[in-house]
Formats: sequence, C-alpha cells, structure tokens
Amino acid sequence: RYPRRYMIGFHVPFVTVNSNHGRTRSRYPSLLRTQPSMSSVIFVTGASGFIGRKLVPQLVKQGAEVHVLVRNPASDVGCGSDEVIIHEGDVTDIATVERALRAREGRWTALIHLAGLIAYDRASWEAMDRVNVSGTANMIQAAKQYALDARFVLLSSVVAVGS
Repeated sequence: RYPRRYMIGFHVPFVTVNSNHGRTRSRYPSLLRTQPSMSSVIFVTGASGFIGRKLVPQLVKQGAEVHVLVRNPASDVGCGSDEVIIHEGDVTDIATVERALRAREGRWTALIHLAGLIAYDRASWEAMDRVNVSGTANMIQAAKQYALDARFVLLSSVVAVGS
C-alpha cells in the first residue's frame, strides 16, 4: 500500500440538484458561471494526456487563448492547431512553471492542472510523489504569484494516490 501520510482526499459534491419546479439548477453556481470566451486566457498542464487531448481542442474551439505546459514540445497536445501556445517545462521544476505563468501574468482566467503520474509498483512511488504532490504544490505556489485572480482547477484520479 501507499504510505498513509499521502492518503489525503476530499469529496466533490454533485453540482446539480432538482429544484421544486422540476428544473435542474446548480448548487454551486460559481463553479459553472462562465465558459471560455475570446477573452479567456487558460493554462493547462497534462495537455498531452487522456483528458488534456480532449479538453484543449474544446477550449480553442470556444475561442480561449490556450497555453500548455509540456515536457516535450514535439508531442501532439491533441488539437492540431497553431492557436495553442506551447511552453516547454515540467511541473516538478518550479522555474519552468513560473516562466510559463509569467507570460500572461495577471491575465489568466483559469489554470487547469491535469498533469499526474500513476505508479503501479513501489519503485515508482518517488516519481509519482514528485509529480502529483510536488508538481501540484509548484502549480499552486506559482499561481499565487502570477495568477492570483484565476480559477485553479485540479483534476486527478483515485489511482494517483497509489494502489
């Protein structure tokens, strides 16, 4: 098992509830209040992953200015578009995260953190910890400095804490 000290989690409640009139409304309207637009400037980590490959093209299609942080700039981030601004770096390196966020300091609408690593054996736990824990901490630290008004969206998996 993965060490107990890393077993931290929380439950995200359902976003929609039925009102008395049979309509569905948001219990947490601030989570859903805006969609990307021409004025949205969005930063995505994990853009070459399973969800990122589907999300980035949708953000571009909706008119957002999309920036992605990738370890390998030659990797396909799933959009086939020149409209995506690629920043080379790694979430485990705070300097590259800060450099990427400085590009539009104060203009970020949202930071979507999808980068994560899954470890299937004990030997990979250190790498998983470095990406999933330290990488997320780096994103939060850089966001506090360069994207204070942006929404920070973290998407992860129960598998990210190890099996």
